[in-house]
Amino acid sequence: MQQKLHRYYLIICLAQLHYAATAQQGPLPPFTIELQEVVAPQLPGLHSFAKAQSGDKWLIVTGRTDGLHSFFPNSAFSPTEANQSLFVIDTDDWEVWSAPLSLLPYAIRTSLSATNTEFIQSGSQLYIIGGYGNDSLTDAKITFPTITALQTDAVINEIVAGSNNLAPYIRQAVYNDLAVTGGALQKSGSTYFLVGGHNFSGLYTKLTSSFFLQQYTNSISRFELEDDGDNLTINNFAAQTDTDNFHRRDLNAAPLINADGSESFGLYGGVFRYDKNLPYTHPVYFDESGAVTDFSFEQKMSQYTCPVVTCYDSVSHTMYTTFFGGISLYDCNDTTNLLTEDTLVPFINDITTLTRSEDGSTTESVLPVKFPGLYGANAEFFPAMNNVTYPNGVLKLNTFTGKQLIGYIYGGISTNNANEGYSLASNLLFRVFLTRTIATHDISPTATDNFSIFPNPTGGYLQISFSLDQAQHVSIRLMNLYGAEAARPAEGTFPAGNHRLAFNTLQLAAGLYTIRFISDDKNTAGTLMIMK
Repeated sequence: MQQKLHRYYLIICLAQLHYAATAQQGPLPPFTIELQEVVAPQLPGLHSFAKAQSGDKWLIVTGRTDGLHSFFPNSAFSPTEANQSLFVIDTDDWEVWSAPLSLLPYAIRTSLSATNTEFIQSGSQLYIIGGYGNDSLTDAKITFPTITALQTDAVINEIVAGSNNLAPYIRQAVYNDLAVTGGALQKSGSTYFLVGGHNFSGLYTKLTSSFFLQQYTNSISRFELEDDGDNLTINNFAAQTDTDNFHRRDLNAAPLINADGSESFGLYGGVFRYDKNLPYTHPVYFDESGAVTDFSFEQKMSQYTCPVVTCYDSVSHTMYTTFFGGISLYDCNDTTNLLTEDTLVPFINDITTLTRSEDGSTTESVLPVKFPGLYGANAEFFPAMNNVTYPNGVLKLNTFTGKQLIGYIYGGISTNNANEGYSLASNLLFRVFLTRTIATHDISPTATDNFSIFPNPTGGYLQISFSLDQAQHVSIRLMNLYGAEAARPAEGTFPAGNHRLAFNTLQLAAGLYTIRFISDDKNTAGTLMIMK
């Protein structure tokens, strides 16, 4: 039975956190994110699925209904826990409709019962590639060499109407190059990118065994898809191979906006290294011109598939990529706020942001507030339909003027223990809100030459410095995220000259604040992060 959680309202301040010297410390992202749980127990528990959206409805297909797979060959990826339905979910009232895959021709229904497929929605079509599952005719577990197209609107309408005549709206073609599971699918213009993954056949087991055959693609492939409404044709398939750095599966891939305004993609994490059963930590950036590995940065958190939110600041030319929980090489200790390496690669409740600056350098920040449980692995982010984005789906951060619903996080694997606990397919659902705060490039904590604070972030005493040309009334105030006054470090008349005050922040909650300096001739503000 799905674990029940108390309804809660969680505010996540995307901010930098000071941790061990070996960990990168990122800049303060100029926005906050809020997660609000939606109570919808009627939703199915699913993970590792494919998805599409049409208006206020979602279409969900493929995936698993159990938790983390077993490591024993006779029980791992049992066909009885494969998702054998197509689901439609209404985001207005969270009503759920479903239709069984058994309504479809054999070749289509067996491949759509696979898990860890690669998928992408392009216009009205949901394209699904590969995936690992059971071929019931041969009673063999394989990676399917298929591409399947679902006409999203028609399939949704048919399922909601209960007619279930789905076959006319679902087409399939077979290409051996597409026998991939655990990779990712991205698109730029008319070019599709098949990123990483592997071809796995046989019975899964943790140990090296003759029960299975496995071949990593070791590549980022490009191809064009011709879809005339009847036939699916793959053209110009070409692979860039790197057996050292592209040897990855169960990864994250997400779109980027570069400092020059061009579009590209990032490949993050993935497993397994040749020398150890550990994830990769160097990102790979790719576009139509090729792919390059960034050896100057190591990603310590969220290397397995999890929800990802991307946004770009066109003024500072800064890219923000946020990862929600999942499975990770490092965990952030709740007591010390230090990153701890765990070679068992545990489930985590941490949420992190990668900040890619205009000069191409990348840093990583652990957010000061965590998920209330071990969530995120193989869950999906569903963007809101009214988001203002670049063509590749990256949010335009500078268009935000207030709090906005940017989407939802749904499903995934939840567990009661970071390593080797009891796990299940989650039906948890969260609204995701984004509020742009004062941008550090617009107003910094040293925004004027007569006012500064140090250190920032702070975990104790804050030094406030300011200078006056003449005697003036000065008010210094700390405002929380809701605009309410949290503290007033100074209030009164100060003589001309330089002034330095010490303010103890220990009585305030950790989080992001606005600090305002108000005098007779100045009214300025900056951002302050308080940590515990």
